[in-house]
Amino acid sequence: MQDTDDLYSVPADSANLAAEWGRAPVPVHRLSFGGSFSLPDDYAIHPFVYWTSALPFNITSGNDTNVDSIFTDRPSLAQPGQAGAVATPFGLFNPNPQPGEPVIPRNVGVGPTNFSFDVTVSKAFLSYKGLTPSSHRTTVLLSISNLLNHINYAPYNGVLTSPFFGTANRALNMRRLTLSARYDF
Repeated sequence: MQDTDDLYSVPADSANLAAEWGRAPVPVHRLSFGGSFSLPDDYAIHPFVYWTSALPFNITSGNDTNVDSIFTDRPSLAQPGQAGAVATPFGLFNPNPQPGEPVIPRNVGVGPTNFSFDVTVSKAFLSYKGLTPSSHRTTVLLSISNLLNHINYAPYNGVLTSPFFGTANRALNMRRLTLSARYDF
């Protein structure tokens, strides 16, 4: 729990900072594990798996109902059939609450989970002086991030009046291969 998302967060109502106390925009649960396995002929494989629970996001109305010239106001809950209500997968909202009407808490929306399986394969080559191995070694590494190419989304757009509400503004990195070499001496 916290009362701001970052240095650039602006409260929904600058006259009521107590209403900003809400869920922190970080994963509640994280799971990660990895390992390193030596294989014959100086090969090694290094798998790494991580998963994070859904990130909360702030739902705002896109309106300035409290007339403070900042468009970060949050909607209130609406009743079925209420005029102007906006139905979403996250609930039924009134984007224009009346003064004094309770608004939804900060970061009440729940975004996507993230998952990735990364793996690095390495091969070491020893340098020789004649028939004797020296202390010099070259290692070639192939790293594959997001091997399964699972789609991981950035946090969702939380502006209720936006046509992009409840969707991610972008996807995070897709599968990426990196080839590198290391020389030890």
